[in-house]
Amino acid sequence: LLSPSQSACPCSSMKTQQRLWLLLWVWVWGPVCGWHDLDNSEYDCWPLDGPNESNMIECGGLEMSWVVRPPELVKTGEVFSVTYSVTAHESFYRWAVQNRIFSQSSITDAASAQRFCEQHDCPANWKDANGENCCIHHANIHSCPLGYMTESICGPWIPDDGKIFTHTISTSGKMTQTNWTAKVVLFHPGLNSLIAHIRVGTMQAALESKSTVLPAVVCGDNICEDGEFCSTCPADCGECPMGPTTKVAIS
Repeated sequence: LLSPSQSACPCSSMKTQQRLWLLLWVWVWGPVCGWHDLDNSEYDCWPLDGPNESNMIECGGLEMSWVVRPPELVKTGEVFSVTYSVTAHESFYRWAVQNRIFSQSSITDAASAQRFCEQHDCPANWKDANGENCCIHHANIHSCPLGYMTESICGPWIPDDGKIFTHTISTSGKMTQTNWTAKVVLFHPGLNSLIAHIRVGTMQAALESKSTVLPAVVCGDNICEDGEFCSTCPADCGECPMGPTTKVAIS
């Protein structure tokens, strides 16, 4: 009988080579596919209507950052949580009024804009939230497998097709919530771009990060992968060798 290391060798080596090639691809192409802004920030802002790769706008004091960012490596089908923060400086509300970010007639100055964002309760059902009745009237996570991308970035305008490009369920709330958490699952191996996407009034913002998705460990695919052993998956790793006690017992 082969030892566990002998039985795992050819397939494990093949799997290791596949993962090394995948990580090499990420290392080479990751910088090329990086977020597009030139100021080293991970977030950008757009108008709510007609956003595209080149019509970013100033964020005016609205900021986003990762609190718990997506993992660098994750297996396909594995559920993980991310948390991101959304904050607005007082200067944002002055800028927002000057740039007509809030369309309500009741918002006439920075104080009324700030009061709306920090005190006004949003509808209980996120589907009823909009720019008129809720400050952050949309917040969710989008994912884009870069191997399927035809555009240069995973922009908030890319729709959820339910198969490749996916969105988590939206939420909504006040600016004072600060931290927002969502559960995410990715299915397509390779480098994936994820964005935390929010809408405030007539503008929207997206915070970007990347995760490399590795194939899931599957017992029965004739590949003895990391995490599989002869004791847990003899179909892939072979039968475990008999120990001395077992040999004596059956001799």
